[in-house]
Amino acid sequence: MNESSAAEPTSARRNGKHGLTVLLVGDDRDVAQRLAFWLRLDGHHVLLAHEGETAIDLAASSGADLIFLDLELPKSDGVTVLQTLRARDETRPTPVVILSNSTEPGLIAACLALGIQGHLVKSQLTPGELAVRLNRWTA
Repeated sequence: MNESSAAEPTSARRNGKHGLTVLLVGDDRDVAQRLAFWLRLDGHHVLLAHEGETAIDLAASSGADLIFLDLELPKSDGVTVLQTLRARDETRPTPVVILSNSTEPGLIAACLALGIQGHLVKSQLTPGELAVRLNRWTA
């Protein structure tokens, strides 16, 4: 797991202690709502996308500081979304963390090659771990 930070978050610099803008991309709406709740409790602004095209549009227009991206999405998979994000000037520097129950080594290796910050397994994630990792990735 690569946990280095590729880019300094823009709204973290802008907003100081007022939290980050986090784009959470996942097809399971219940899980997305639970994770969004945890992030909001920590003072972050959360945007939700449930499929790839919406995620790409929001990433380009929102100025998100970090993107949590599921690998299993309707209409397009997370790796394709990640490739698109990395191909666009406006989203290339945005840190991306894979947030998925998939632990398939080939998929994770492909994402690491595209410069993800790390990989979290949704089913094993706790609010405390999410907060610690988010702080590490955006420090």
